[in-house]
Amino acid sequence: MARVLAPVAVGVRRKHHDWSVTHAREPKTQEWELWVVSSRLEDLSADVEVKFISIKTGKEIKEKIVKRRVQVGANGTTDVIKGEVSNVEEEPHVLAARIWIGGNLIARDTDWPQP
Repeated sequence: MARVLAPVAVGVRRKHHDWSVTHAREPKTQEWELWVVSSRLEDLSADVEVKFISIKTGKEIKEKIVKRRVQVGANGTTDVIKGEVSNVEEEPHVLAARIWIGGNLIARDTDWPQP
């Protein structure tokens, strides 16, 4: 709980897939998004990263995405990265997001595949 209540936090999630509508089959692709939220009263600059970590091996399955000097707005949410996961061509993996300010790691978040 402390992570999400911090003055600056990063969040990552896959788009929700409603499993109750059809048979329990995962979609072929899923959109994902990463954002930063700040309760600080001034804008700030941050470096943001998302990695794609295999559930089976714990290794990265593809190149991480790094955004440097992202301008995070004061007292609000800043959308940083959007992408798409292939549930057919890629093995099951975790989205792992981190954010640095002034070279210091200040927050992280993960999104695990469902169900």
